[in-house]
Amino acid sequence: MQSSSMDRKTKGRLAEAKVIAYLIENEYEIYLPFSNNSKYDLICYKDGAIKRISIKFTSVKKLSGTWVVEMRQISRRNNHINIDKFDSSEYDLIAVYISPIDKVVLVDAIKATKLALYIKN
Repeated sequence: MQSSSMDRKTKGRLAEAKVIAYLIENEYEIYLPFSNNSKYDLICYKDGAIKRISIKFTSVKKLSGTWVVEMRQISRRNNHINIDKFDSSEYDLIAVYISPIDKVVLVDAIKATKLALYIKN
């Protein structure tokens, strides 16, 4: 299935699965939230450090070759959908799944703006 035919939720689940596999392959311990309204997509532990992670999916590439990741937080509470700007101070890492090249990239959260993250190829 190509990413253009997937809905937003499916893209998110695919990104989560790819990131979890990547982290396990790189010897991280993984801790997943129990509810859908958790602040973090996952928390991982390695070498004495705990990292709070936001997982993102992208398939958007600029002509310059830079991958574009839309930075926003979507939450559902009381049957309302809330879309908030990303607050990099609340996370340690952003794990991005780049669908067209089937690659996971870990980026320090501080590198993201409230609206976007740009990853050079």
